[in-house]
Amino acid sequence: VPTPIPGPAPMPPDPQPEFEPVPTPLPLPLPSPAPQPTPEPPQAPPIPEMNPYGTYFIQLLATPHEDSICAIWEQLRAELPDLFEHAERSISRVETGDNQTLFRLRVGAFREHSEAATFCQRLKDEGHNCFVTQRGHKPPKARP
Repeated sequence: VPTPIPGPAPMPPDPQPEFEPVPTPLPLPLPSPAPQPTPEPPQAPPIPEMNPYGTYFIQLLATPHEDSICAIWEQLRAELPDLFEHAERSISRVETGDNQTLFRLRVGAFREHSEAATFCQRLKDEGHNCFVTQRGHKPPKARP
């Protein structure tokens, strides 16, 4: 019976370290970013001053119903008190080319066109329609 050939001798186990391993340090928390200042919302341009000698007005509406003009004016003053605090209204009666009577509600007057345009833009920003017109200026007639 053949005798088995001995294999290589087993290796002795690795020696244990004489010290305990250092635990892996936890990562340090990152510093909080500096708080960013909250940007101020854009400020609306200042409300232009009315001038009784100005030539520019804002036309708010034209209607055949004279009795509704005052109610609409009061509604605008209540809705936009800062804008209408010093506003002067102007109501004028006009006859159209087709013999219809309209009542125009305007606010003003403004010395400069740019002041009237600023006021009108503030109204538009609030969801209202308007346009700048001049004292004595007749808007173009609508085409049929």
